[in-house]
Amino acid sequence: MSEKYLRAWLITPFSPLEPVIPYDSITETDLVIAVDGGLEICRELNLSPRVLIGDMDSLPRGLRTVIPDGCENIIYRSEKNETDTQLAVEYCLEQGIGEIIICNNLEGRFDHALALVQNLLQAHRNGISAKLVSSSQIISVLSGSVCLSYPAGSLLSLLAVTEKAEFAASSGLKYPLDNLTLYNWQSRGISNVATEPEQVLDIVSGLVLAVSTLR
Repeated sequence: MSEKYLRAWLITPFSPLEPVIPYDSITETDLVIAVDGGLEICRELNLSPRVLIGDMDSLPRGLRTVIPDGCENIIYRSEKNETDTQLAVEYCLEQGIGEIIICNNLEGRFDHALALVQNLLQAHRNGISAKLVSSSQIISVLSGSVCLSYPAGSLLSLLAVTEKAEFAASSGLKYPLDNLTLYNWQSRGISNVATEPEQVLDIVSGLVLAVSTLR
């Protein structure tokens, strides 16, 4: 692919029709990737994917003959080690894309939902900003000093991904995180609340899974 894209949208078969980051924010510098049966969602939303990737097990057979012109087809065997979304993330890494938005309503299988978190971790460890977006939530992996901008009243759950995650300070949250350590075997970080338009987290060690439910 010769074009240089700054951001990729991964349209999965479980993509919400109205995600919290709306599809109309897709620009000409964004790459739309249909992940297997996500091609059907793209057709419903009138999105034009530039890439179709997967083993085609969730793509209705009738759609296999109406793949858009100019859409690169990357087809894999069904017997493979990676999920289709992981393959799409790896494609983005190969293309040097700096931001990934994975669209999924999280209403499918629980194991697949956990695998999507692993996809976020893979992007993070490669220095890529990645978000998992549903109709009401934005999920990301955080480390270091982070400034978020979720509307006041939104819920923000923070879970340690590594064995522990240590916070030096925070602001813009109902329950402060100053000098707090979260462990990956406890649920203490669930259901904090944004009190200001910006939330600042100072994470001094570890990785944190941030789940924001927008209000």
